[in-house]
Amino acid sequence: MITRIALIVSGLVAFASSASAIDRTVNVSGQCLRTTIPDRGSLNIVPEFQDADIKVATRKATESYEKIKKEVQALKLANLELQTSEYSVNQQFDYIKGKSVSQGYRARMGLNVITSETARLGEVIAIASKNNVKDVGALSTFLSDEKSRDEREACLEEAIQHASAKAARMAKAAGARLGKIVSLNEEGGGIVAPPPPIAFRSMNMKAMADESQSAPSVDTATQKIQLSVNAVYFLE
Repeated sequence: MITRIALIVSGLVAFASSASAIDRTVNVSGQCLRTTIPDRGSLNIVPEFQDADIKVATRKATESYEKIKKEVQALKLANLELQTSEYSVNQQFDYIKGKSVSQGYRARMGLNVITSETARLGEVIAIASKNNVKDVGALSTFLSDEKSRDEREACLEEAIQHASAKAARMAKAAGARLGKIVSLNEEGGGIVAPPPPIAFRSMNMKAMADESQSAPSVDTATQKIQLSVNAVYFLE
C-alpha cells in the first residue's frame, strides 16, 4: 500500500514538473513582406479577319499569325515562350428588317508572347501594329516559377528570424532566457496584389501604326510577397 502511494506521489510530481516545463514557453508570430521585380512579361496578339468565304477568313488569320510569330522570333528575346492563346471561326450575322442576314465569317488566332526582356515587349507591340492587328492586350508582368520559389524561401527565412528576435525580446522583458524551439509552422501567404494586365484599345494600335510603328516603352511594376510563421520556444 505504501509503495503504491509512493508511486502515485512520484507520478504526480513528474506530471507537475512536466506541466511546468510545458507552460514555460513563448508563442510568437513572425512576418515578412518583400518587394521584388517580376522577371517575366507577357502580351497577347490576336490577328482577326472577316470574309464572306470561310476559307479566305481562316487563311488570312493563319497567315498573319505565322508572319507575326516569325517576326517575334527574329527579335531573339531572352527566355522566349510562344503559345497559341485562342483560335476561333464564327459566322457573323446582322439583323436587318427583323431578319438574320449573314455577314460572312470571322476568324481569330491568338499568339501569347512571354519573355524575360519585359522592356522589349514594346517591340512586339510595334510588330502587331505594323501587321494591322487591332486586338493587342493582356500585357502583364509576373514572377517565373524559379524566382517565385527563391523569393518565397528568402521571405520564409526572414519571417523565422523576425519570430526569433521577437521571442528573445519577450523573454528578456519577462526576466527569462530564450531556450530551444518547440515548434515552427508556416501560416501561409504569397504574392500580394499582382499588377493588373494593361489593356491596349484598338484605337491606340491604329494611332501607333500611323506614327511609323514606333515601339512604346514598357515599364515593370514591383510585386510584393508576404509570408508569416508561428513559432513556440522554451523559456529558461
